[in-house]
Amino acid sequence: MSGNSLADLLAWLKVKSRLQGWGMIYAFEKDKINRLIEQEYIRRFNMGNDIAPVKGDVPVVENIWKVSLSNWLLRSPQMSFENTGLNDSRARLSMAVMGGKTVSLNKVNDSWKANKIEEYDPLQGPKLFLELLLHQVIGNVSGDGLISLDLKKSDNFILESSDTLIQREIVGEYFKTLFTELPDEKRIYPLGRIRHGSNQLMNPTSFHLRTQSGADVVVNPQYKGCILVFIATATRKGDGFPGEGFKYLIPDDAGKDYSATLLFEPSAVSASVLIFEVAKLLGISAETDFKYSHNADGELLTATATSGKISLPAINTDVHVDLQDGSKILVNLDLNELIFPSFAPSALVIDVSQNKYTVQWSVATKTRCKLSSQGQVPYEKMIACSLKMSAEYELDDSAAGVSLRRTDLQVDTAAEFLDEKAHKQDKGTNQAEFWDTIKLYFILSTVKADILDKKLGDLLEEALKGLFKADFLVKDLIDEVIEMHVGQTVQGGETHAPWDIGYFGRINPTQTTFVINPTDLILGQDGTHQFATDPVVTGVKWAVEPLVKSADSPGTISESGLYHAPKANSFSGRFTRLRITASDPRTGYFSQALVTVVAKNLTINPRIQTCDRTNTVELRAGSLGNAPQKWSIKNPVAGSGTVSPISGQYGAYTYRPGSEVPDQTFLLEEIEVQVGTEPAQSVHVLVLQKQPAAFVEIVSTDPGKGQVQLQAVINGRVVPVVWRLPLGGPGTIDANGLYQAPANPVASFVLIYAVYENEFLGNFEGFRILPLPLDEFPELLEVLEQ
Repeated sequence: MSGNSLADLLAWLKVKSRLQGWGMIYAFEKDKINRLIEQEYIRRFNMGNDIAPVKGDVPVVENIWKVSLSNWLLRSPQMSFENTGLNDSRARLSMAVMGGKTVSLNKVNDSWKANKIEEYDPLQGPKLFLELLLHQVIGNVSGDGLISLDLKKSDNFILESSDTLIQREIVGEYFKTLFTELPDEKRIYPLGRIRHGSNQLMNPTSFHLRTQSGADVVVNPQYKGCILVFIATATRKGDGFPGEGFKYLIPDDAGKDYSATLLFEPSAVSASVLIFEVAKLLGISAETDFKYSHNADGELLTATATSGKISLPAINTDVHVDLQDGSKILVNLDLNELIFPSFAPSALVIDVSQNKYTVQWSVATKTRCKLSSQGQVPYEKMIACSLKMSAEYELDDSAAGVSLRRTDLQVDTAAEFLDEKAHKQDKGTNQAEFWDTIKLYFILSTVKADILDKKLGDLLEEALKGLFKADFLVKDLIDEVIEMHVGQTVQGGETHAPWDIGYFGRINPTQTTFVINPTDLILGQDGTHQFATDPVVTGVKWAVEPLVKSADSPGTISESGLYHAPKANSFSGRFTRLRITASDPRTGYFSQALVTVVAKNLTINPRIQTCDRTNTVELRAGSLGNAPQKWSIKNPVAGSGTVSPISGQYGAYTYRPGSEVPDQTFLLEEIEVQVGTEPAQSVHVLVLQKQPAAFVEIVSTDPGKGQVQLQAVINGRVVPVVWRLPLGGPGTIDANGLYQAPANPVASFVLIYAVYENEFLGNFEGFRILPLPLDEFPELLEVLEQ
């Protein structure tokens, strides 16, 4: 026995309220809510809330080392909840860098020089991770019902793949500052929307999130862990959070597939049900047509109707009346419609104080009454009818369902003829009709109690019993609240009221019954992939749509789910993105996946980096499907180094320089990576054998024209040098040191050598690395020029 069946939970809930002063507590199975969040993330992808490309300088070591970020394209934050305890709950957000460049700079001779350039795409880019420490974050429910978390309250920003822990944390801090400065629409992470309705007692004002592991309360490895949402309302703001021993709220009954439990404060539900039902009877709005009174703690005491009425239909019935002489007479009672106003001075009041639910009403009205007997001329008079009603209700949990059950109904009525004077003979009335009317009047005056007090009282009481029902079902209100709060997120539940009112259901099967496998795929241009659902669902319909607003082709997908990606010449840039949908026409259930199609199957970083001969360089490569990579030094020479894999990290390698090369200033190494039969790609490491004697300065720049004027300085003196491009480009450099970049450079950098030749002292060498294209880095070039 697990000890967490529905019966076990109900027994635990029956002992006392478990809400701890909150208006509601919702529990969702973590894995399924993460799946739902993932599907919502895919649905909203590229809908205008992506963070704009990031540019800026990040100091790592003040005035010594910094990194410059250029056009970093971040995917929208993807949230997941970590399986932690109630007192250490957190949500993790990840943002992959889909594109952009990073230039690392260090200061040499009081000037900044680039020593590393990286260029990212979906195959190889760092990830930004951040945490929301949920116990420090309050979720807000705004006026339009938006449920959101503010990312400026995030913490523990870490940039994966930075060189050192210090750099990872410092760049992370840069993004933390960046997030605090983002506009709301970029910084606020939406989780959903609550429709605020007329139910003032159950409209949320804020919420707190916690996570809970099944291991917190009972040892059962099958428990997935859950997310707890503590919801405050205007009157129930919470008294704290549960500690150890708070039971795992999701039942584990075999075959039931429970994945969500929702707890509601019983008095708020009961009062809401009664107010809503009475409002319907009166034909008024529970939101606008009641005056509410509260105690000092803000709890509702009474709801008084300010408009409305109850109309009882006309009555036409026969009454047998016993006369004093022992005879009987049959009297027909014909009563016009009775309209009882429910507002002042005869206001209907709903009293919900002290967990008692009572409808109280004292009211009077007038109508016309017609009496006739044995074919006599009808006797027609106005009557005054009054009633005093008290209906009491209590919450009832029975096999038929949770309801507000009427425990007592007291109805007192009274009726009187108005202006009870004997009829005078009207003109045109013959003597026989006159004496019949007089006879009927005297008869009725002796039996008024039978007709007006008893019979009419019985009829009114019976009518009110029908209106103020013996049972008002709670389920309809619970369903409405759930639909307003979480839409279709939770379905198919059953309601119980051991103390608090509990709804036990499952996360919306529409988006969680099956998923596309995989949900996030990177595919090469012109490649194919066979999609499937998990679990397998036969007869699903497949569709593909582009996510980039351009003429890019999204590719095609067959009836069986075989996707064919577009060719590289069918889309612009290094990649394109699209969305795959699988839908089941029989149930309406569906799942979606993201696909990124890349123009190249391999990406390596850094593109170039300098290092001293005694240091190492970390290299990373991303390839489609994590295919095996073959790394090597291309065209090794004396002093060439080696590359070796970093244990446990796919695509991560360490370059180690070789032995010292005498009489050389630097050694340019080309590291080559090959995947399968695809053409190899290369990156470069400039190994400094000794510190360069010549310093290459930037004199001026014109990024618009793609030009940089350089000069070489030795011991503070400008010297004539021989300029060359050791990699053959891109671009050209003339004898005067004017570098001209190509219009559309393929490479992300250019390496420039300067050699000062001296027949007595030998050669003095220097170098400069420039990021390309130049017009992407105008601010950085200004820094390098200083």
